[in-house]
Amino acid sequence: MPNLAEYAVNWQNDRELKARAFPEIEFGGAGGRKREFLRSPFQHDRDRIIHSNGFRCLMFKTQVFVFLQPTTENFRTRLTHTIEVAQMARSLARAMRVDEDLTEAIALAHDLGHPPFGHAGERALHEVLSDQGGFDHNVQSFRCVTQLERRYLGFDGLNLTRASLEGIVKHNGRLDAAAVPAAIAGFIDKFSLNLSTQPSIEAQIAGIADDLAYNAHDLDDGMRAGLFGLDEISAIPLLGEIMLGVRRDYVNPPVARWQAEVIRRFINLSLRDVMVTSLDNLAALAPKDITAIAAAPGLVVAQGENMAATHRLLKKFLRENMYQHEKIVFETRRGAAHLQELFKLYQAAPAQLPSSWYDIFLAAPSPRKQNRVIADFIATGNIPAIPAPDFLPT
Repeated sequence: MPNLAEYAVNWQNDRELKARAFPEIEFGGAGGRKREFLRSPFQHDRDRIIHSNGFRCLMFKTQVFVFLQPTTENFRTRLTHTIEVAQMARSLARAMRVDEDLTEAIALAHDLGHPPFGHAGERALHEVLSDQGGFDHNVQSFRCVTQLERRYLGFDGLNLTRASLEGIVKHNGRLDAAAVPAAIAGFIDKFSLNLSTQPSIEAQIAGIADDLAYNAHDLDDGMRAGLFGLDEISAIPLLGEIMLGVRRDYVNPPVARWQAEVIRRFINLSLRDVMVTSLDNLAALAPKDITAIAAAPGLVVAQGENMAATHRLLKKFLRENMYQHEKIVFETRRGAAHLQELFKLYQAAPAQLPSSWYDIFLAAPSPRKQNRVIADFIATGNIPAIPAPDFLPT
């Protein structure tokens, strides 16, 4: 086990951190040793997530681009996004000397509940369930790891450790008691989670890695899709400086490689900025243990002011030039409509669900619960494909 900082989550120092909601049969490891000899509790969590059905289903979920796949450009899916988040998160965790396996587990699970077609798909499911609690992808991710996975004999879900569950719920920040969604509140009535304190460093890292990855790969995909180019992004000062630096280092670089090098350097600078800023914050706070992180007045893992301003400008640029682009809006609206049409179809003819899901539907005790089963299936993304349109806006 690496030498962890005193503010890291350390399962060897606190048994509650590795506690699970359901007891498990200890079948031992090599030579009859306990399984922690081979893998830590957080390695078990990470591996369960990777082997889960929900993780594999991320491959079906497109994000910004819907009808432009498959193409030679290989635009990001929810799966590739998650892998990139996990890679960035692990790099940050190592630099801050916190538990890399816990950080990676949280990063890998953070979007398990996201439906296809990005946030448009989420809004579509929220609308059809508006009178039944709505749909939120963060809550759905929690339901995936605590309820919807059905692989184990002793329990539903993945039976993750308390530290992983708290990290998944709080990777975007702590929750006030009054704001805890019903699906999460029902679980913590049986297995307590502390959601009102600041997230662990590991969870904070997963959260900021999500933002960094999203901005960087959407910038990359947008350029490769031809929605904008180097000239347009140079209006963002830092990106303009990076472009000039690449031009100084390479004579007449091919445009595609120039774009890729700009993205690579931007990611590197963004990660370095978070590392330096967060380590400075930790030095100022001087936490002696994880309780000091939990009681801190704000998040410790953060960007510096200049880099945060750059990412705000980039988000604005992507919103105006990518997310609101006529072609993208056309695609995502069709995708969202497809999800709502499927919902109505399965309401009217639930036997059209795959047999395993139809069995769950039949076992649901009320129409509200049955509607939730339909939404759960649609959210997996493993659904009938949406037909490609006859045309796309030019």
